[in-house]
Amino acid sequence: MNIILLGKLARFVYKNIKRDPKIY
Repeated sequence: MNIILLGKLARFVYKNIKRDPKIY
């Protein structure tokens, strides 16, 4: 897997979790 792609995905997920703390 591409490390850059993983980083982007992780950042996207982190942003979503920060926006909606109910899910996490």
